[in-house]
Amino acid sequence: MASDLKWRTGFGWGAVLVGVSAGAAAVSFAGVSRWLGIATATLAAAFMIYQYRKWNGRGWRQVHFRAMLAYSGIARREHAVARDSGRAFDFGNACTQLGLLLCGEDKKSAVDAMLMDLTRAQGAFLAGLVEQHAAEVLPGAPLEFQRDVSARLRTVRFGPQLVIAYVIENIHGGAEAARYAVALLTGDAE
Repeated sequence: MASDLKWRTGFGWGAVLVGVSAGAAAVSFAGVSRWLGIATATLAAAFMIYQYRKWNGRGWRQVHFRAMLAYSGIARREHAVARDSGRAFDFGNACTQLGLLLCGEDKKSAVDAMLMDLTRAQGAFLAGLVEQHAAEVLPGAPLEFQRDVSARLRTVRFGPQLVIAYVIENIHGGAEAARYAVALLTGDAE
């Protein structure tokens, strides 16, 4: 599992160590070493600010990055169990664990219902969100572009992104979940 710092800010202790070490070098040394320390400390600070804003910005970002960080651990464990028992990786089991983590262990029946809906709808769930909130999410976009976005979203298969979108819709509303769907297409949610 990632450190609490990574979970809260989007950057880990490595970035902090680089920034502090470079800052100490900038204060301690002179000449070229000082300038290299200043440049490195500035780059480390810029990286940390960027990551913090990326992880804690708009509503979908607050859920997506943390959920994908958690899902990486869940997937690692599911892969090990699947390998040890001689079966294929089970996306359903991994997504169930993610849903329970995001919604709470006491919401098992709601998570099961969510997963059944998502398994049935798949990418149509994301496409429906964008179609419903196109005016907010794709303002001024031509109708042909909106149709293209919907068509591409319909090809999305069941996986953690659908679970995350569903949770975002429940926490931040449909428009924010639609923004997340578009971010998945544009690569902004990586």
